Amino acid sequence: MNEDLFFSKSVKHPKETTIEDIVRFDPSLRRLKIYINRVLSYALSGEVQVTKPMNTSLNEITKLCGSICYKIHETFNIVPRPVQILAILSLADDILNNKDSHGAIGEIKTGEGKSLIITILCIILVKYNRTVDVVTSNLELAKRDQKEQSKYFHL
Repeated sequence: MNEDLFFSKSVKHPKETTIEDIVRFDPSLRRLKIYINRVLSYALSGEVQVTKPMNTSLNEITKLCGSICYKIHETFNIVPRPVQILAILSLADDILNNKDSHGAIGEIKTGEGKSLIITILCIILVKYNRTVDVVTSNLELAKRDQKEQSKYFHL
């Protein structure tokens, strides 16, 4: 087998991070698996519609996230991947329920959907009347994402 061909294919198609990869890195995130499945169910079925959350419980955050994902799926035929939902739920839970939290920093690999994660997280936080500041070091990507992601805020 040509090793150069193998290398070029692996660079073009990196392995997607799975929930199990993340749980191996941080076992405390295993508790979110059931909530991830609920968000996916709500996103595909629309069985739960939340416009104004009642509290900051992980269950309520999950319902709100599922409602937002349903609107995105219905309008743009996009469903966030489980690892994206994991990032959204983990960050939202930390920001909304950690009394010492003044925000959050997340590390997401290239190509794993940071723009969609940030967009859904921002919508969730705004629904909880939180002020959101997104900081990036790449002005060009920020301009591109602002233009592309603005359609989600009009759902």
